[in-house]
Amino acid sequence: MVAFIAPAPIVANAMHTLDSTRLAPNAYRAQAACNVLGIAYGIQILNMAVLITNMFGLACQILFLVAEHFIRNLGQLASNGTFHSSWGFF
Repeated sequence: MVAFIAPAPIVANAMHTLDSTRLAPNAYRAQAACNVLGIAYGIQILNMAVLITNMFGLACQILFLVAEHFIRNLGQLASNGTFHSSWGFF
């Protein structure tokens, strides 16, 4: 389970600096696909350990993808002039 949260410091730093250049969304997508397959396998063999581990991994990957999407879209808003720094996200 620790491997699923290993990118968390990089994602937290990206959220703090609003810079998503160090994030790897394709790796997060690939890992999420593997977690979906793992969930299907856990259901098929009725193994709660496999199922819960992969559900936790999928939740982590979705969280990382949401953070990357948020930062990328916030950058687009800033370049369009519609972002106001007074929003106070961080």
